[in-house]
Amino acid sequence: MKKSTILISLLIINSILFELSAQKSVVDSMENLLLQHIKEDTATVNLLNRTANNLYSSDNEKYLIYAKEAEKLADKIEYTNGKAVSLNLIGIYYYNRGNYSIALEYFHKSMELKEDSDDKIGIAVSLNNIGAIHTESENFDEALEYFKKSLEIIEEIGDENRIPTSYNNLGEVYTKLGNFSKALEYYEESLIGRKKLGDKQRISESYQNIGFLYQLQGSYQQALAYHQKSLKIRVELNNKHGIGLSYLNLGNVYLETKNYNKALDYTQRSLKIATELKLINMQKDLYLSLSKIYEGKHIYLKAYENHIIYKELNDSVFNQENTKKITALTHQYKYKKEKQAILLKKQENQKEEERAKQQQYILFVIFILILIIIGTSLRFRLSKIRAEKKYLLKEIQILKSEAIIYMGSFNDFKLNDNLNRKKIEAEINGVLNDSDWSVLTILCEKPTIKNREISEQVSLSIDGVRSSLRKMYRNFNIKNTKENQRTALVIKAFQISKKA
Repeated sequence: MKKSTILISLLIINSILFELSAQKSVVDSMENLLLQHIKEDTATVNLLNRTANNLYSSDNEKYLIYAKEAEKLADKIEYTNGKAVSLNLIGIYYYNRGNYSIALEYFHKSMELKEDSDDKIGIAVSLNNIGAIHTESENFDEALEYFKKSLEIIEEIGDENRIPTSYNNLGEVYTKLGNFSKALEYYEESLIGRKKLGDKQRISESYQNIGFLYQLQGSYQQALAYHQKSLKIRVELNNKHGIGLSYLNLGNVYLETKNYNKALDYTQRSLKIATELKLINMQKDLYLSLSKIYEGKHIYLKAYENHIIYKELNDSVFNQENTKKITALTHQYKYKKEKQAILLKKQENQKEEERAKQQQYILFVIFILILIIIGTSLRFRLSKIRAEKKYLLKEIQILKSEAIIYMGSFNDFKLNDNLNRKKIEAEINGVLNDSDWSVLTILCEKPTIKNREISEQVSLSIDGVRSSLRKMYRNFNIKNTKENQRTALVIKAFQISKKA
């Protein structure tokens, strides 16, 4: 079963810091109040605890300083309730740094003080936090026992604000146990309650946990949708810790779907926040993710380096782990890395050869296709030119026949004898200069004549003849193929000339 990367920190935060906010303006206001309020009284203890509470997601070190100052002052003035809250806050700090034995010690001390003062809400919170410790230690039966005791007290006193959080935490344990249907029931009940309360921070946590549940079941699109919903709210609230968790979860989804580039982007963003806030437990999970990402990208040196960091952090959190097992895993990882590197190199060489062959084949196919296209195009064009030429020559024969019938048969008949310059100029709405007219009459006499021969007869350069022909093609609106434009021009000029 996959290990949740969001469970514990959420359990702690949900249960203890019910009004968590890391907005800088709130913290600044409280720090200003502390500067003004210099008395050693319960109000100062409460203010120190609230300031620590609001620093949770933005500055863990200042958070710890204020919590310890509150504990010290509460102990000095014998303010039991204030000290119990401070101990809880300090427990959260060590919990998020992976020092679970120290965290558990603070949670038990806090609960003892709450029991002495019969603070039922405080007792419920402590029970919940101890349940979180057992959840992380995978003592799920004990975790369920503590969470259910906590929920029982909350329901007994009718604290509607905390019931959704208890449902959420039970959902977390059932997720760990693999009972996804029961986990989803608790998560959905928690989400309904939080929406009624309008608690955006907790709503974002519910979205995240439901997203993680879908992730475990392989429903990655639904998982991404819920994680994005969670991230959006956390960005609005400027909750750095929460943003880091969302980035972590998004990175893990993309890792599982083998989208290694997006996985790397989100994981690195999360690691930056986790490092800034000194969240050791989160850093541990992130380095493991980075190791898997780089392994997926076949960057084995980075994969190994990140795995080493993960192992070191994991040892600091779970120092009861068997050293021999970790050493064997490391050697196994190195051997696997070297073996995979050799295999990858071989596969890359094979793929390179296959790509080269494929490219040669593709180029050959493209070359053949180009030849076929060119050949087909040429055949079509030649066919078109021949058909057009045949038609135009037939038209010339018809015109000759009509002219002979009209003028009488004689041996020296020429088409240019029948050209009418005025009619032609009127038809084309332009005036033909003498050079153009000379070119036209020569062309009508012999449509197949070459430009060089025309230039010799009309005293024009070859370029001048070409220019004159292009001009007449435009004026006579000749649209035929280049090879048949002259013939078409002759026909058009004669047709205009014989109009009544």
